[in-house]
Amino acid sequence: MQITSILEKSGWWNTLRAGVNAVVDFIFPPNCLICRAFVPGEAAICDKCLSGIGLIEGPRCWRCGCPDTGIPDCPNCTGKAYAFQRLITLADFTEEMRELVHALKYQGRTRVASVFGKSLGELAIEMCDLSNSAVIVPVPLHPSRERERGYNQSGLFASAVAARTGLPLAARALRRRVATDSQTKLDLMEREHNVAGAFEVKQSDTIRNRVVILVDDVVTTGATANSCSRELLRAGASEVVVMALASPY
Repeated sequence: MQITSILEKSGWWNTLRAGVNAVVDFIFPPNCLICRAFVPGEAAICDKCLSGIGLIEGPRCWRCGCPDTGIPDCPNCTGKAYAFQRLITLADFTEEMRELVHALKYQGRTRVASVFGKSLGELAIEMCDLSNSAVIVPVPLHPSRERERGYNQSGLFASAVAARTGLPLAARALRRRVATDSQTKLDLMEREHNVAGAFEVKQSDTIRNRVVILVDDVVTTGATANSCSRELLRAGASEVVVMALASPY
């Protein structure tokens, strides 16, 4: 028990667990991460569970990415002050998506990031201006949290997006210098206060005069994305586009 606790604090426990999961997935046929049914190839979930995820199809609000209601003024983002230019997400934050994100963040199921990160990359190709001036930057974890988890889940998504789009990845351009409290139970104002001053740009030369595609796992209120975007713009980024796996809208 004491050894397990030490491993968890050092980050080795999650790294080991992720490695074991990868070996198991390689040796044995992979299972759906939600219902455990067999799924072929690299798929993380079966078609039945995928249908419950709520992938966004059809017209979207250009600014916040939510499904377009046909109303001239988007009810989701009108009146909101975003530092980033736009938000693009793959899906709504359904219960199925919540389970997948939980499996990625707390169970070492990194297959979620490789599969859906590729889909995020496809979405970037479809919806972003992928000029030579664009660069991929992940929302960082605090170093202590990343050691504990063994990886940064947003970094895994960002790597997959970079691989699919061919854009450069600036994995350490942005740093979380404050180990902030969990945002889960905070309202918008509390979230904004919680992340105020939490980030800093460490490699300004990699983002100066460039479009930054900022990649996160889930965007809830936009407080974290806003805080990161402000720092990136202050350091010279020409604009920031946020991409995330999901949002509750």
